Amino acid sequence: MKSGRWLAFIGLVSLWLAACSVQEESVDSETVMKTTPQMYLLDHPDGDIFAFENVVYENAEDIEWMRKLELEIGEKVLEITGTYHEGEDFGTGIATNLPVGTEIFELQENNSPVLIAVVGDQKIPYIGLKEG
Repeated sequence: MKSGRWLAFIGLVSLWLAACSVQEESVDSETVMKTTPQMYLLDHPDGDIFAFENVVYENAEDIEWMRKLELEIGEKVLEITGTYHEGEDFGTGIATNLPVGTEIFELQENNSPVLIAVVGDQKIPYIGLKEG
């Protein structure tokens, strides 16, 4: 009788470990998966985005809570170096709508997912898209 309980216990532990390993694998996959510029543009062909350090930043001017933010610029982190054309690489410094030479800044509180593009005297907020 004791061996039957022991086998049942081992079976339950095995099932639990198998479920945990599958769950961990899917969490890791979700963590690593980020929105790529190409993925984003499939759903938003006219999207206003740029890439910085493997993160896609999307124009956030139309987000209500973003309009209420004080856009106090901090340190310059990037300058737009190119315009994206379908089929080309889309790496750091490439944008769909921002003109070449546009300077990109952090918010003064630098642990925010928001970057600010300065075009003339206009400050345009862009928010980082972490997951697809």
